[in-house]
Amino acid sequence: MNDELDLDPSDHPERAIDAVFVDWAGTITRPMTELFRDAIAGAGLDEATTNAVIAGLASYLTGEDSPLHQAERGEISDDELWAWLDSQTPTGEARAEELFAGDEPWAFLNAPDRPEMTDLLGALMDADVFVAITTNNFAAAQDRLSARYLGGFLASAIVNSALVGIRKPDPAFFELVLETFDLDPARVLVLDDIESNLSCARELGMHAVMVGDDATEAITRTRRLAGLDDG
Repeated sequence: MNDELDLDPSDHPERAIDAVFVDWAGTITRPMTELFRDAIAGAGLDEATTNAVIAGLASYLTGEDSPLHQAERGEISDDELWAWLDSQTPTGEARAEELFAGDEPWAFLNAPDRPEMTDLLGALMDADVFVAITTNNFAAAQDRLSARYLGGFLASAIVNSALVGIRKPDPAFFELVLETFDLDPARVLVLDDIESNLSCARELGMHAVMVGDDATEAITRTRRLAGLDDG
């Protein structure tokens, strides 16, 4: 993370926020359900393996602790994660590493962005709004995300749970980002597709907006809070 930041709310009295924390998978990218449906289809998995993958995803989304969550906290290595994921399938050969980090079109980390969301990030950056991508992710994702968003001038910082040792919705995750960049929570907006993460943000005094399958309303609200025009 880059902790050099100089924001003065008096510079932009027309807006209610100075910073946006935006989730990656399912928020900047297409919805999570679409990503995993495409991944399963692209992998050509048999029915039994497909069912195992779906069951694992359901367990992950309910918050039940698993090696997926441990990897997102940096507690186990990526290799240990891939081995565990493969072991959960009937054949033991799900090619998990390729699914999550490979170069195939269906690889999870190659998930396409929603153009409307990258347009929003670009507009926020142009308006000198601080944009942090706050993601529960794997260590292997950092270089790719940095090249894609920092290199593309679509974000000011990327905060990856695996590198800080805390994952959302632990309040300590958001508290760390606020402290690192010396931000007033009342002047921060959190965009996410998971309600527990948004609830945590609200409890810390931040604005919070759900990004659904249709991101139109969330984008409109973000632009209004950021004092952007309606164009």
